Amino acid sequence: MSDMGTTAYEAIQALKNRRDWDAYDAPRIAPEACDLAAKYYHEIARALGVRYDHPVVGPTPESGVCLAWRAKRGGEVDLLCTPTSARYVQFSPDRVRVHTAPAGDPQHFAVQVLKQLEL
Repeated sequence: MSDMGTTAYEAIQALKNRRDWDAYDAPRIAPEACDLAAKYYHEIARALGVRYDHPVVGPTPESGVCLAWRAKRGGEVDLLCTPTSARYVQFSPDRVRVHTAPAGDPQHFAVQVLKQLEL
């Protein structure tokens, strides 16, 4: 996951070159998944501003990228990017999955889904 001193964009880009990121021989992170995550990241930052500019960034077992936003009072939205698509998962404050759906257009995702999370 991204360090506090690293921007989310830098963390996404670093995943492109990272090999053997886990101890179980998971596949390398697909550069296309990184590109899609970067696109969503930029569009979300543009639409919602600096409060939403600091997601936690990490790899997924499917060679994708996860951007996670966690609310102060609990709750979370994870954006899961693969080489060809993006979907999101919403969690309640007690970590119960509330909703899963395709992320669709980055602007729509930012305003209709992510903005509802109280950061």
